[in-house]
Amino acid sequence: MRPMSVDTSPEVERVWIEGIQRRTPQQRLKMALNLGTLVRRLAWQGLCGRFPNDTKRERRMRFLALMYGPKLADEVNQWVSLRDR
Repeated sequence: MRPMSVDTSPEVERVWIEGIQRRTPQQRLKMALNLGTLVRRLAWQGLCGRFPNDTKRERRMRFLALMYGPKLADEVNQWVSLRDR
């Protein structure tokens, strides 16, 4: 099998993959969900650091654009603007 990572030895990668394969489907699903949560938290923290003067709404729109694309963020922004009138 070809290594998936250029900076990890094949032996370490093999042990890592075997460890994942030994887990139950429920454990693997939980790992995936936890990883998704971590990604969202890191993205949010990155936006807070890069744009410290944003309002809460501006930061939420940036987050939506980052995670789901600018088109959806724009549609949500328009909906929120209409709702807040």
